[in-house]
Amino acid sequence: MASKKKAVKKAAPKKAIKKAAKKAAPKKNNNRPRPKNGCYFTTACTRYFGLPDNCQQLMTLRNFRDNVLSKTENGRKLIALYYQVAPSIVLKIENSISPEEEYNQIFHHINQACNLINGGENESAKKEYIKMVNHLIEKYL
Repeated sequence: MASKKKAVKKAAPKKAIKKAAKKAAPKKNNNRPRPKNGCYFTTACTRYFGLPDNCQQLMTLRNFRDNVLSKTENGRKLIALYYQVAPSIVLKIENSISPEEEYNQIFHHINQACNLINGGENESAKKEYIKMVNHLIEKYL
């Protein structure tokens, strides 16, 4: 029985991602404000914790997005999915009872991803960020 549960759990995120992408797809007249440069989770966290727009985390992840992920088809798909789901998730976090708790958890993952990027472990950093986004999709969408 336990192995079946594991198999289901591994398959669920892909379904959850597709479902969330459809739910969070931007509508034609959607006037939701977007954070500067579109780094939703990181920007929300840094603003919440009072860090500047040029803090190490934002600069590292923007550079990673622009110079690593955007260079591959798979990376561009991940970026597109992120921009589909992140605005809705950040809005739900902002309206939740305990945004501080969620931002602390998100920022922990962001810092782990940044440390991996700075250590040249781009694939591990990508996996860390995907894991975080999948968790947030399952929780909020």
